[in-house]
Order: sequence, then structure tokens, then C-alpha cells
Amino acid sequence: MSQTNISESTIMFTDIVGYSAMVGKDESDALSLLDEHNNIIFPIIEENEGQIIKLIGDAIFARFLSAYSSLNAATKIQNILSERNSVSKNNQEINIRIGLHSGKVIEKDNDLFGHDVNLCSRIESMSPSGGIAASAQLVNSITSNDFLYREMGFVKLKNIADPHQIYKVYLNSSEYEAETDKQLQQNLKDNGINIVDINSYSVEEIFSIAVLYITNLGSEPDESIAYSLTESLIDDLGYFNSLRIVSLQDIQRYKQTDLNKDDIGRKLSVNHILQGSILKEDQEINLSFELVDIDTGTQLWEQKWSDKVTHIKGIRKTILDAIISKFDIEFPKELLDYFSEEMSQSVEAIEEYNLGKYCMDFLEDNKDIEQSIVHFDKAINLDNNFVEAFYMLALSKKRLGYYDEAENALEKGENIAESKKNLHGLSYIYRGYKSLYTTLGKYDKAKDYIVKALNTHLKLSHYTFESFLRLEYAYCLNNLNQLELSLEQTNLAIKLLQKTENERWLGNSFGNLHSYYLGTGDYTKSIENAKKGLAIFNKHSIAHNAAIMMLWIGETYYRTGNYEDMLFNILEAEKILSGLNEHFREAKIEYFKSHYALHNNDRETFLTHIDISIEKYNLSQNTNFEFNALIDKLYILLDNNETSKIDLVISKLDALKKRTQDLRDNTQYGSMIYYYNALKGDVDRDSLDKWKDDLFNNKKAPQEYNIWIVFWFLARTYHILEETELSEKCHNKAKGLLELYSKKISGDKERKTFFDVYFNKKILEAIKTEEIKDESESEISLFPFCPSCGFKNENSFAFCPSCGNDLKQ
Repeated sequence: MSQTNISESTIMFTDIVGYSAMVGKDESDALSLLDEHNNIIFPIIEENEGQIIKLIGDAIFARFLSAYSSLNAATKIQNILSERNSVSKNNQEINIRIGLHSGKVIEKDNDLFGHDVNLCSRIESMSPSGGIAASAQLVNSITSNDFLYREMGFVKLKNIADPHQIYKVYLNSSEYEAETDKQLQQNLKDNGINIVDINSYSVEEIFSIAVLYITNLGSEPDESIAYSLTESLIDDLGYFNSLRIVSLQDIQRYKQTDLNKDDIGRKLSVNHILQGSILKEDQEINLSFELVDIDTGTQLWEQKWSDKVTHIKGIRKTILDAIISKFDIEFPKELLDYFSEEMSQSVEAIEEYNLGKYCMDFLEDNKDIEQSIVHFDKAINLDNNFVEAFYMLALSKKRLGYYDEAENALEKGENIAESKKNLHGLSYIYRGYKSLYTTLGKYDKAKDYIVKALNTHLKLSHYTFESFLRLEYAYCLNNLNQLELSLEQTNLAIKLLQKTENERWLGNSFGNLHSYYLGTGDYTKSIENAKKGLAIFNKHSIAHNAAIMMLWIGETYYRTGNYEDMLFNILEAEKILSGLNEHFREAKIEYFKSHYALHNNDRETFLTHIDISIEKYNLSQNTNFEFNALIDKLYILLDNNETSKIDLVISKLDALKKRTQDLRDNTQYGSMIYYYNALKGDVDRDSLDKWKDDLFNNKKAPQEYNIWIVFWFLARTYHILEETELSEKCHNKAKGLLELYSKKISGDKERKTFFDVYFNKKILEAIKTEEIKDESESEISLFPFCPSCGFKNENSFAFCPSCGNDLKQ
């Protein structure tokens, strides 16, 4: 029989920074580095009266006879690793975090348990890379002056109710002197460490739980049931707002692991673990579940039972009832209605639905999405009232670019959900519309459905979904230039995310703040917030979100003329997004590559990349971005007076204007057309003068981004017309607006490089006399047939009258 003993102890947790990413890139190399890590650390722990309790993947859990010996070991470890890393390549560095704490531990089965063990694990997780964080309990027990500390403050550690006073331990005097109290606080803030005012902080009772991936004991096809049940339970528990739930993405990392429940719980920063298994036999499922308290290592609940496959909601409610009874939480009345009716009465329909979701969420390429569509179609054919199947079918169709079919599936699902008064189903349908219209750049429509979804979720009260929707709402508002309302929604989401300690979505909130400051023109703060979000995504190995954030950072660097940093970020993002068939983001990458080429005066490479960008924006059906890329191409073609290509671009721009209301009064395009007509000697002077007067009288939205380019083209137009005074007036207006806009940027560095942006540099130059090329002087060879549509070119057209293709060879 095992014995339990409670004693005072000093404990240490270490963890390699970014080890999961190392394994993903080169597993053998990562394992070799882990061996070297162990060979360095083990002897230091042992020579300082330490005992290694166990290895937890790349982490070490150790105890020491005294606080002094633990500090001595920690500083020696970090100093040796620092010296080693100074002569290592970046990909061969070993950077670790160390957390130290003194408190009570429960000894059982050659292991240590207890609240203080879990507390030390949390302290390690917020320690700086290459650094040491220690609790006040440990620091206050040290009587010597052998170590240097600086108080971080009272830190709200994840899923620990009471904030704890934490200290940063410095490795030497030079490191200590290199950082002031103010700099330390700023670094903590930048890394998302939550420092609280202990005098005003209100402690709330916290129950944290991770639903481990449910084990499938049956055949391979039944894996989809295990996955669907895991996902549903995580979503369900989110409706109990006093619970802190770990996301499915974080859970999946521990689907196949040798770690025990307690160690997984510490890795996930929770105090409770729900673990279960299923075995499907014909139309029934045998279930076995248990709830464990990892603070004490004790089992709180266990149950084994059987139920029908179609009673999946009933199974979920059985588990939910067992969990909330242990925490004395009531079942929300609004949620009872949802659980009163099953998703479908057809076993086969539910099985097809689960298989479709499994294909969708574990996709490797488009074939997986196509297979998910097959399953969702079958589910709907078996049960044409299956709301959730219509929602998932729409998402699958959208991923493959079948936007009309996606919209049709959502309309059918919406009608069913409304007729059955299925609030939960409606909320999913509304989110489906939001996802579709956001992809299409129809932000007005997306906003309307987000509002509907929000109103539904406010009735159901799910903090995670609500914060997610508020962030999406803010994103749409940013794109609609409703910036102050966007900031308000982002801040509301941040409050919810901080309350639920959802770091994953907190990263997205920094993305929204990036977009807000991008819209207001403060590029310095835009970059600062994007980097905070990127740090969170990198910390949690959320590669896809990190890639998107790097594209946003690239956007800001592009706008500030920092082309080298722009290129670095977009190339890093490209590595992650490669092969995912995301046309919109691929288009952005090509767009930024084109401007890097333009910065280096490589016009041909610019045109190559901008054409690919335009094509991919077209594939993603994002008209606004396609229009803006064409505008940039038109700018360069006008600068080089390439009339044949100019006419084709103008015809495309005109077609896009007809398609989208928002583009019809685009002032930049209007100014370029006046300039082009002036080059050809065919400008309507009365119309031009009136248009210019309206702009100067602030009637043409002169606050829009790049408005200075509008006045720049007007200046060039009047220069061609030999109206020197008007040309100078417009040119001065362009330079004045450029200078005025630069003052919105709070950082000196970004404000300075802002004038290095290719188009901005052009405005600061003197206007040159420009003439249109007379292409009639050189013989032009024409295609006898259109290579695109086959039109017979008997009349020697330069452009195909059928499809608009350029017929010049």
C-alpha cells in the first residue's frame, strides 16, 4: 500500500522554450538537444542537494533541501546555458525557463502533489526565456546577499485564484544593472504577464478543468465519435462561466502521450482532469469516465454506463451534471432547452456528421474537405432537419471556394433552426454567415450576422463564444472604418478573455488592436500590439495564427517603409501557410513581394508578383483587395506610360467598380483617370476643376488612407496642362497631407521611415514633364486568334472584343 506524507519543501520546474516547434522541424535534432540539456542540468541539481522527482517531456521537476541550494542551482544552470548559447547557432540554442517555490507538498507513490506543486509549475510558465522566477515565500526565506532579485509584483497566475508575489532572479550584477524597475514592468506587460493591484483585487473562486481527448476502444471509424464528443463537451462546459476550460487545440497535443494525468494538468495549468473512453457496439456506446483533482491526486467521480448512439446529447448532459455537482454549479435554464432534443434521431446521420467533422478538423489537403462534404451531404439526406450538418456543410463548401453553395446551405439551416426555435443551432448558422461574408470582404453583411449571433449568445451566456464574436465584430468594424466602435468591442472582448484567462484568444485581441491602430495611422502602436499577439501564439505553438499575425506585422512594416522587416515576416508566414490553399493570404504575400521589388526598383519583378496577387485576390473573391492591387499596378504603368497595358487594367477596374458599390467613388482611381486623359490630351477641364474644388473643400473623403496620392496625381495632371500655379497648389497639398499623416505615428523610427515608402518618396520629388508613348511609331505584331477564348482577329484588334485579352505579341 502506498503511503502519503505532507511536508515542507522547495521545488523547481524547468521547461525548454519552443521545444514542440523544435520537434516539429527536426525530431532527431530536438532529441539530441534534449539529451545535452539533461547532461548539463542533472549534475548541477545533484551537486546542489537536489533530487529529480521526474522528467515531464522536456521539463524537469525537482526538489531541494533548501531555498538557497535551489537558487544556486538555478543561477548556475542559466549561466552555463547562456555561455553555451553564445557560441551556438540559433537553431541549436537551449533556452529554458525556471520556476522556484517553497511550500507544502504531498508525497505519494514516489511523486509530489499539492497546490504548491501546481503553483510552482505556473510560476515556471511565466518566467522569462533564459531566466528565473521565484515566489516571495522562497525569496523571503533567504538570509544571504548572494543573489539579486527584483520584484515583479503580484501576478495573477493562470487558474490560481489568489495573485502571488513573484520575483525575477538575476544571473549576475551586470544583468541586474542593465534593467530598471520600469523596464522590467514594461517587459512583463509586453509578454502578457498580468500584474494586479493586490489592494483592490477581488478574488473569485476558480474551477479549472481539461477534458482529455476521449479514448476510442473500438474500430477506426469510431474515432470520429470520440473526437466529436470531446469537442462538444469542451464547448458545453463553456456555458458554465465559473469554469475555466482548456481549448480543443491545446488538448490535442496530448492525445497520444506517455504523460500521466497530473503532469498533463500542470502543463495545461488546470486543477481538474476529465478522462474517458468509449466503445461502440452496434447502435450503443459503452462509456467510462472519471474526474480527477490533480491538487490532491484523488478521484472525484467515476461512472461506467451504456447508451444509444442517437442519445449523444443525453450522454453529454450526464457528464455535465456529474461535473457541475462537484463544484456546486447550477445548470443554465436556457441550455436545458437545447439538451431536450437530440441533433438527429438517425444513427447513420449522426455517424456521417461525426465522420465529416473528423475529416474537416484533421484535414491535410483539399481531398479531406471534399470527403467531409460527402459525409455532410449523406447526413442531410438521412435527416433533412439536421441543422448542425447544414452549418458544417457550408463551412466545407466555403473552404473550397463554393461560396454560393455555402450560402445556400446556411439559408436551409437557418430556416430549420428558426422553425424549431433552436437558439443553439441558429448561433452556429449566424457564425457561418459571418465566416462566409468576411471571406468575401462583404463586411456589412458579416457585421449584421455577428450582431445576430451575439444577441443569441448573450441569451445563452458563453463567455468564450461571446469574446470570439466581439473580436470578429471589431474586425468587421475596422474594415468598415468604424474605428472607435471597433476599439470598444475589442476592449469588451479583452475583459472577458482576461476573466476566463483565455490566452489563445487574447492573442487575437492584440490582432484587433493592431488593426485599430493601423486604421488610425499610429503604426508604432500597431506593430507593438501585433508583436504581443505573435508572442502569445509562438508561446502556445499556434502556428497558423502566428502566420496571420506575421502578415499583419508585414502590412505595417510596408506602410512605414521598413521593407526588410516586411519581407522577413511575410516569408516566415509563407513557410507556415504553404500548401493550405488560402488564396487571400497567398495574395497578400505576393502583394508584399511586389512592393519589395518596387522598393528595389525592379519593375518587372513587381509586375510579376502583383499579377499573381491580383489573380489570387480574384480567386478569393475579395473585390476590394483585388481593386487596390490593380490600382498599384496602374500607378506603375502610368509612370512608364504603357498605354496598351493601362487600358486593360482600367477595363478591369471599371468592371470591379460596377460590381461593388464601395468602389464607385474611389478618389485615387478618379485622380489617375484624369491624369491618364491629360496624357492623351483628352481631359474634361470643367469636370476636372470641379472635382479638384470638391477635394479641397473636403467633399471627397480626404481622410482616407493614401489621400495624398490623389493630390499628387492632380498636381501631375495640372502640370501636363501647364497650369503651374494649380499644379504647385495640389503638390503642396499632397506633401502637407503626407506630413500631417506622419504625425499620427507615435514612434520616431516609424515616423522617419514612413517617408521611405515608395509612393511617398515619389510625392517628395519634383514633378517631371511626362509624355505618353506613341506606340504607333513601332510596328506591333497581333495574334490572329485570341489565345484565351479563340476569337478570330480579322480586324486586327489590339484587345479581344470578346474577353478583353491583350492580343499584342
